[in-house]
Amino acid sequence: MVRWSRSFSYTFLVLYGLSTFIIVVFPPRMLLPLIIMVTLTSVFFFLFALTHGWYILGRNRVLTLLGLTFVVAFIMEAVGVISGWPFGPYYYTDRLGPKILGLVPFTILIAWFMMVYTAQQVVERIVTPYLPSRLNLGRGIWLVLLIAMALTAWDLVMDPLMVSRRHWVWTVRGAYFGIPVQNYLGWMLTSIIIYGLYYLIYPEMPRHENGDSVLPVWAYIITWMANVIVAFRAGFWGPGLVGFFAMGAFALLGLGTVNTTRE
Repeated sequence: MVRWSRSFSYTFLVLYGLSTFIIVVFPPRMLLPLIIMVTLTSVFFFLFALTHGWYILGRNRVLTLLGLTFVVAFIMEAVGVISGWPFGPYYYTDRLGPKILGLVPFTILIAWFMMVYTAQQVVERIVTPYLPSRLNLGRGIWLVLLIAMALTAWDLVMDPLMVSRRHWVWTVRGAYFGIPVQNYLGWMLTSIIIYGLYYLIYPEMPRHENGDSVLPVWAYIITWMANVIVAFRAGFWGPGLVGFFAMGAFALLGLGTVNTTRE
């Protein structure tokens, strides 16, 4: 099981990189409609996260993280669509495919997990050498906050792009390039709940080889560079620059630990 999940994770990372490269370099209408390419890219990324987590964390841990992500993200997103809390007033259009209970597209939950896992692994790789083998409350809080920041950094560049393509619509114009600042507080809160519950269940820090832990860093880097390039090309210089520095800090710190082995 470990062998095939490890092999598949490499395969899906390559497929994610290739499909992302196609979106960035070639106009999607020359090959496939943009929504199909985005969906394929998300599926490859999701499968990378799932298979990589299967052999890095083990079946129980990765399925627990998957379950927590799907349940918490759906509840928060559904409440958000209905009430405007905690993200602000918005709704999803039909461009992302079928919606669960007519509220939240299933692809949104896929996107949550692929980045929940990747951000977790990037930050763990950065800070694990400085953490005990079993988290205490204080260090657990700091770890959860750092991972939530790494995840929310993605939305700083992604949200304005997706809104411009009408994947979802904000019913008010916010202060951050049209996005309500409240949205990012909602992302932090949702992330904190997911990671907080996960580390309450599994406070022991996983141990694995350095070479395996670097793959999510590359997935994060691919996501970082692709979003920034697309933002610049579309004329979203503000979100692009913010995303460049916000995601870039975690990406480069994660890559800088390439010679640090988890113990």
